Amino acid sequence: MFLPWRPVGVDGGPPILTAITDAETGVLATLAADAGEALEVGSGFGYSAVVMAKAGARVTAVDPHAGELPGSLGIMTGNLQAYGVTTVTVRVGTSQAILPACQLGTFGLVFVDGDHTEATVVHDVEWAVKLLRPGGVLACHDYDEGTCPGVKAALDRLMGGPGDLTDTLAVYRDLA
Repeated sequence: MFLPWRPVGVDGGPPILTAITDAETGVLATLAADAGEALEVGSGFGYSAVVMAKAGARVTAVDPHAGELPGSLGIMTGNLQAYGVTTVTVRVGTSQAILPACQLGTFGLVFVDGDHTEATVVHDVEWAVKLLRPGGVLACHDYDEGTCPGVKAALDRLMGGPGDLTDTLAVYRDLA
């Protein structure tokens, strides 16, 4: 499956560029509604942060906002403002720098959609499991997406496969 980037509005709001499908959006919103605290690894232009916040989660969004998406921090900040979202804390930096500084056992949901190399996905998933509270949920985007082979390789090795799969959103429960 190949997921193109396209502009999508949340609940009729202004469009935000994303590669998350409508079905994946529905699952992410449902997971966020029960999460309380959510950690997002890889924010891009803020679509998933807006989805999770509008579903009721307090979101910590981690992204270096450099490299493949130049200008993404300003665009994300503008999108958060356009949606009136005030429950998102943006942490600018790599997951390698920021995740070890987060409080263990804090998050009801960790959504991994950052650097898609196998080594980084392994890092992010290993830290995600530590950062989840008991009963928390891990969701990873781009499982078996054609341009992101590192995601599938890492999740197959660490998790034994995709867990519950919706399009390319792999969901794992009962990890913490």
